[in-house]
Amino acid sequence: MNNRNSPTNPRHGLARMTAMLMVLFCSFVPLHAQKLVINRPEFGNYVALWRISHDPVVDDHANYHQHQCWSHDGRYLTYRHCTIVADARGGQPYAGSARPTVRVYDFLKNEERELGLGILMMPGASWANHYNWLFYVQIKEGDRGFAADGGSPVIWVDMDTGKSVKIGDGMDQIGGVDCNDQWVYGGIKDTLRTPAFRTARIPIRAGGGTQELKDSTGCQWVTNPRHPMFFTRHDNKAEPFGGGVWWWNLDGSNRRAGMLALEAAHMAW
Repeated sequence: MNNRNSPTNPRHGLARMTAMLMVLFCSFVPLHAQKLVINRPEFGNYVALWRISHDPVVDDHANYHQHQCWSHDGRYLTYRHCTIVADARGGQPYAGSARPTVRVYDFLKNEERELGLGILMMPGASWANHYNWLFYVQIKEGDRGFAADGGSPVIWVDMDTGKSVKIGDGMDQIGGVDCNDQWVYGGIKDTLRTPAFRTARIPIRAGGGTQELKDSTGCQWVTNPRHPMFFTRHDNKAEPFGGGVWWWNLDGSNRRAGMLALEAAHMAW
């Protein structure tokens, strides 16, 4: 007669099989859901991780260079979506395809939305500081992930209403939005400069137009979310303790050293 706790007991085997099926079911279902919530017992009732992307053949990049990927109220998350493809020329086992898309995840509705084709270079989109407004550089199918030679349009999307409008042309990369949500900062490609960009900004209104800030140099154009200033990054590899990050007023004036270092770094406010 089998002992109740013996491994050979049929009831014990049935219980083990049921437990295994439950584990497999719980593991399988989230992989096909839009959002996987992973809880850690040691964190109590707090959510430890929300996993948005489950596909191993895509590159869903969100907060590159510590760029803010969340909307101001935490409802939306934006990221650049690329299919991973082999790229022997790049010297890497994989690389993003030439068709990057700007996507937004809505945590209230638990759904994903694709806004359109965006630039391959990160960050691909920027949020306003006080509204659920998203801005990105829009490219065409044949641009292969990079803005056209003359730059590309900057699109303003109000995520709460779904309305989209073009506010300007000519940018190759996008930076941030100023603390008052009046300007979008970015760069115009210029190979005669190092870094190879001219700083520019666009007022947030339909057909606002692109304004070059001729005194400002550098790249990244990271705006301060609380104060009227932004910084640019310079790769300083020649001068010990030279400027690697410069602070600017919003009109591109009043340059001052934001970081003196022996190596370049990715900075954030």
